[in-house]
Amino acid sequence: MATRASDTMLAEAGPIVDWFSQHAGTIVSSAINILIIIVVALVARAVIGRLITHMIKRMAKSQGKLSAATSKARAKVLKSSETSHAERQQQRAET
Repeated sequence: MATRASDTMLAEAGPIVDWFSQHAGTIVSSAINILIIIVVALVARAVIGRLITHMIKRMAKSQGKLSAATSKARAKVLKSSETSHAERQQQRAET
């Protein structure tokens, strides 16, 4: 009786087993392709994240240098504009 049940199950599973044996290569290669895509995406995400972080830190450091240079230039402009402002007031008073 047990042999008949197992024979019946094998007979019913025959088409499924045949289909899996025919398509096993496709199933495995598709799974490997998906895993490769996921790994490449994770590596790219990590590299791009580090690149963005590095660029932001670099911009922050250069911004400090830039603001120091800008404040010196701004001081020179303000000093020269104060004298020109006084000169313009003098010219307006004379006219």
